[in-house]
Amino acid sequence: MPLDQRISTTKENIEIFDELFLSVGDQEKGFSLSLSENYTNIGRINEIRTELFGRTGLLDKQYPTEVIFPFETSTIHRFFDYTRLLQTLFNLTALTQPSTRPWFSGTEPATLSPTEQQVFLALIQYPTATTQDIGTMLAVSRHTVARMKNDFLTHGLLRPIVVPDLRRLGFELLTFTHLQFNPHKAPTDDDLAALDTPATIFLASRKFEAVRLAAYPTYQAHREDDMAILRHLKENDLLATPPQTGAYSYDRIAVIKDFDFASLTKKILAKNTPIQKEKKTKNT
Repeated sequence: MPLDQRISTTKENIEIFDELFLSVGDQEKGFSLSLSENYTNIGRINEIRTELFGRTGLLDKQYPTEVIFPFETSTIHRFFDYTRLLQTLFNLTALTQPSTRPWFSGTEPATLSPTEQQVFLALIQYPTATTQDIGTMLAVSRHTVARMKNDFLTHGLLRPIVVPDLRRLGFELLTFTHLQFNPHKAPTDDDLAALDTPATIFLASRKFEAVRLAAYPTYQAHREDDMAILRHLKENDLLATPPQTGAYSYDRIAVIKDFDFASLTKKILAKNTPIQKEKKTKNT
């Protein structure tokens, strides 16, 4: 199936779901990332995907690989953090180190007022808008928007990310790697740190499984990074199966859904589901 036709088909049948916030593909392969309040929603999306791909001949008697990371039993080590990647690219040493605080952890329910819900959603829908713009849009004062935004950031309801255009910066490859670890030997923190190279922009793990997204300016940089990681994993007998890696050329990549968090946020707010905010910790 031509790439344009495949994109059109998946947009109408799969990317339409609010849970999917990022979907990427090329002529032969693709991946998507989702956030969901339960497994039922994700399971339904995966069944529709499998049926669609099977019916259109995109699967050769195999299922799409599905990797689930429940927040309670997993760690999101890195969530689209490009700081170290750009430090390496531009040989910058004076920048502060990126935060090592895990994402989606240490949270508790928070209830938002109707006005807070409006401001919260607007900040996500229009991330580059000023507080004045959002205030005008919602008919509230700029100071109210600024105060609420600061409160959302303080309590971890919002965490900003900035996504650079790596294609324009001359990058060649984006890689998606799925790793399954030896069931007799779970990786240590040091082992997981070996996966978190400067090229890593996304890293999630649970006890015996991990997923990694990385970006490289050249194919050679990818090979050297990949070989160093594989050598560490093999020397420590950590692999159950060979890592599955898909490499995507920035020249041929198609971004089908591009960091759409607003749709899922709107769905959660419509159901009046409590928002999660970070727990306050006491110094000891």
